Amino acid sequence: CASIQNTFKISNDNYSFHLHKNELLINEIPWAFNLTGLNNETLTLIVTDFLPEMNKSSLKQEVAYHGEFKNNNHDAVLEFDCKLTFNAATPTIKIDFTLRNPKPMVHNNGKWDLGNKNSYHFKSLNLDFLSLDSDKVALNISDKGQHFQHSGACLLYQASSGGDNWNSSNHIDAKGIVNNSFKGFRVTEGIDVVCSGDRAEPTINAVLNNNNLSIAYKNFWQTFPKSIESTNNKITLGLFPQDINKNHELQPGEQTTHTFFVSYSKTPSNLINVNDQELSVSICPEYLASTDVIPYFSNSNDEDITSIINEGLTCKDNFFEKREAIDEYGWRNFGDIYADHETLEYQGDKELISHYNNQYDALYGFIRQFLVTGNTQWWTLATDLAQHVKDIDIYHTDKDKAEYNHGLFWHTDHYLPAETASHRTYSQKQPSNAYQDHAGGGGPGGQHCYTTGLMLHYYLTADETSKTAVIKLAEWIANFYEGSGTAFEFLLSIKNSDTPGLKNKLTGQYPLDRGTGNYIVALLDAYELTNKQSYLDRVSLIIKHTATPHENLAKRDLSNIEESWFYTIFLQAVLRYLLAKKQANQIDSSFNYAKNLLMHFSNWMINNEAPYLNTPDKLEYPNHTWAAQDIRKANVLYGAYYFSGNNQLSANKYKDKADEFYLYVYNSLKSEDTRTCTRILAIMMQNAGFQSFIKHKTLKALTREQATKMVTTPNSSKLELIKTFTKTLRQTSLKKELTWLCLRSSKAEQLIGKFIK
Repeated sequence: CASIQNTFKISNDNYSFHLHKNELLINEIPWAFNLTGLNNETLTLIVTDFLPEMNKSSLKQEVAYHGEFKNNNHDAVLEFDCKLTFNAATPTIKIDFTLRNPKPMVHNNGKWDLGNKNSYHFKSLNLDFLSLDSDKVALNISDKGQHFQHSGACLLYQASSGGDNWNSSNHIDAKGIVNNSFKGFRVTEGIDVVCSGDRAEPTINAVLNNNNLSIAYKNFWQTFPKSIESTNNKITLGLFPQDINKNHELQPGEQTTHTFFVSYSKTPSNLINVNDQELSVSICPEYLASTDVIPYFSNSNDEDITSIINEGLTCKDNFFEKREAIDEYGWRNFGDIYADHETLEYQGDKELISHYNNQYDALYGFIRQFLVTGNTQWWTLATDLAQHVKDIDIYHTDKDKAEYNHGLFWHTDHYLPAETASHRTYSQKQPSNAYQDHAGGGGPGGQHCYTTGLMLHYYLTADETSKTAVIKLAEWIANFYEGSGTAFEFLLSIKNSDTPGLKNKLTGQYPLDRGTGNYIVALLDAYELTNKQSYLDRVSLIIKHTATPHENLAKRDLSNIEESWFYTIFLQAVLRYLLAKKQANQIDSSFNYAKNLLMHFSNWMINNEAPYLNTPDKLEYPNHTWAAQDIRKANVLYGAYYFSGNNQLSANKYKDKADEFYLYVYNSLKSEDTRTCTRILAIMMQNAGFQSFIKHKTLKALTREQATKMVTTPNSSKLELIKTFTKTLRQTSLKKELTWLCLRSSKAEQLIGKFIK
């Protein structure tokens, strides 16, 4: 590749392309992106950034554009990213085009429905390929093993998934209406239907300047609506095709990514089965286990629970069949998992549409299963879910509350249809007080933050968007717990010091729950990706300000299961921290503090913990999800065994108790009908491997171990609070304070909003 004035040349022995730095153009392939608004307004594409050497290697070259779509008033209404990937051995270009609405949601008492004031509605987004030889255009379609070819002018339109549940209420619009025009796809020539079917996997071939142009779309039918049209001297790829029955809506903070392949060469290219053409990395499990890159990874797949996890691919309601159950297809839905466990408590008459939004990091579970087994079905599930999480489940805006910006939305509400909330929580159409402790309003929350799967996805694909997502999620959850640094926010946090789930600003104490555990893991994943010691040091402080190695655990009321069971997730995060410190050879006072804390809690668990379902009267819904959660107790105790040192007699008590819990989990689930529900499988996948890791690895005596001085978690004195508040005042500004107020009060927005714009 080489830079020449305003162009950038990419070439090898077989091809050569000239890209423009200030325009999204390839000289050799005349094309144009066209976005049409509701009033037939054609928006203008403006390139603002050009990154010519992303992930450059001898095998591929990535080039990225960033820009905006502006309306006739020159207002930027949407953002876009476009990444072009050129491969050394082929003239095929992979194109990833992302369209984003960066505006914040206009909140309606914590409801996140479609049809929001800041949603962007439009008629179509197309990519036109121009100057073709119209007599040499051929459309090839594969559908369930059947093949169809049509030459000349025609329109292929995929209106729905083509599945049995193609008209599911999963596809309602802001008005609650399903507007899928018909089942599957149709090919029309004029007004005549010349071909129809269920699930089109098309390629289109044409001649351009005596060269062969081939185009194929990844997940064409899965991300409907989609279209391909050939007319005169043009091919139009409908990323969001125009439909007389409906317009398209991009919610505030929502984005969508379209991936397609373009081949331009002297000889015809075969882009059939494009969904299978991308390479997946296969790594020897034995080697991978030796590196400790993945926390507590073992190459062995001999655990008893493996047989349960494998049913995620083999049983009648496996992960692929779950998609069919509610037609989890279409550009907004594809990749997410049907939360079928919610049907167990569902009392309604409507079809239950419930989205999982990667709770308990199913993405990590899919990737781990792929690395252990080599079964590419797990990798297919992982790549589909990763894209969905990055596009739909993450809130892509800088303009909302700091505790919302770039955060991960909760799974949709328990035991209720998602209604028009889509993949967000909650909907204004859902009833209030639907179940005990029903919240009824909210947004991205610190107790729902999962980053390890995205980290592993980056390791296996070098996809920068996965790395960026991890870093931004770590920043978001830090803002959730620490605040964004305004004086008004600081004073409010003092007022809310006793609110469960939040950091207590008066004492500096973090809650002993899964939110703090997720916070720690997110920082550790960011540390793994950046090697910045500051992330690891922040984790040390969080652990020290959450629990102590000698506290009176009776005061924690850990036997109150519904309120306290999350402590096991925190301890699992402590284990992850210990492993990171061990790998960094940082056997210091912070390491020993965390290790002694682990042992303190583990000793209590040996004497006091029992399976949750032994006391069903303490549980609101005593189902087998609780049996699955008991595996966390086993893993915490396995971790205590691993880090317990050289006293084998003392260490065995941890392993024996861990084995007891592990065997209980397996025996409880192996014949349970609900074992293949999404949540149970996700818990199993997230927690698999620890027993095998312990079986195949022993920890050698750690060097430079120091005696840990038992220090209580310090309470913040009045003087310290005053110092912190004074520092906040010095670092803030009037505009920052007023902005904070406006984001939390519509009245403040009306009164002072105009002064800060």
